[in-house]
This record gives sequence, structure tokens and C-alpha cells, in this order.
Amino acid sequence: MLKINYGLKLRQRTGFLESLFMLMGKSHLPVPDYRRLCRRQKSLPVDIGNRLARGENLSVGIDSTGLKVYGEGEWKARKHGYLKHFTWQKLQLCMDLDTQEILRAELTGNDEDDASVGTKILKGKTIHIDRFIADEAYDKFGFREILGSDILQIIPPLKNAVIQKVPERNLCPII
Repeated sequence: MLKINYGLKLRQRTGFLESLFMLMGKSHLPVPDYRRLCRRQKSLPVDIGNRLARGENLSVGIDSTGLKVYGEGEWKARKHGYLKHFTWQKLQLCMDLDTQEILRAELTGNDEDDASVGTKILKGKTIHIDRFIADEAYDKFGFREILGSDILQIIPPLKNAVIQKVPERNLCPII
């Protein structure tokens, strides 16, 4: 709560709590130290789908962003060339568009396709979704099949998208 409301880092949170307890006259209460907060934060669950659990209809959006884990700064790389290998990870967020609540979050490597990770996130959880919005990275047949035809899918097509024709062997014979 302190992180969200006040934008405090872990060490700042411990100092804030110590000061708050002193002002309240409760300085005898223990404040978790930095190491304990780090360990507890690691074990917090990421899956927080409250409205899905209650069975309400949702408008859902999904997107991913890249996070640089290791590498040089962009300015240095442009100026002097790349000297070391870059490592990126992708953070996929699935959120309720009405309440801005994050329903699921998934951290993956940069080698995974957005649509395949989106498939893992939504697998078995599309029952109460009315409307789904995503960018063109999610315009894949397997992903659209997971959503189903009863969900309004607002996904722009890829730039090089081609309409697939049904092979003739799957057509019924015309008599």
C-alpha cells in the first residue's frame, strides 16, 4: 500500500514506518527490515483476478512491454557501437478496462511470442469476458480461437495480413 500510495522504495518504506510508529507512540512495534521485505515481496502471488472469481462480465485488454535487464545505455550504444549483449524481458499485463485492475501479469523472456503468452494467460478464463482489446501482436488464429466467437474481439490485423481461403477439400460438395 505504501508503495502504491506514496511511491516509496523498500528502504524508504521501512524508514517511513519507523517514523510513523514513533509519532504514534508505538515505537515498540517491530518494523520489518529491508531483507525481510525483499523476501516477502518475492513470494507474493501475481494472479489477482477478483472480478473473474465473482463471475462478473469484463472488458479486458492485454499488452506487453519490454524491460531491459542487462545492457549498455542507448546513448552510449549509438555513440560508440554495441560492445556487450543486451538482455530483455517482456512483461505481459492483462487488465480490466473498466476498473483498471490488473487481472494477470506474466514475465517472460524476449524470445516468446505475445500471442502464445496471451494464450497461456487467458486459457480457461474467457467465460466472463464480453469485449477484448489488444494490439496486432495478438492477431493469430490460435489466439482468436481461444477467445471464441461470442467475445467482441478488437484486434487490428497485422500489416502483412492475408485472408485465408478455406481449402477445397473442406468444402461440402455442391449437388
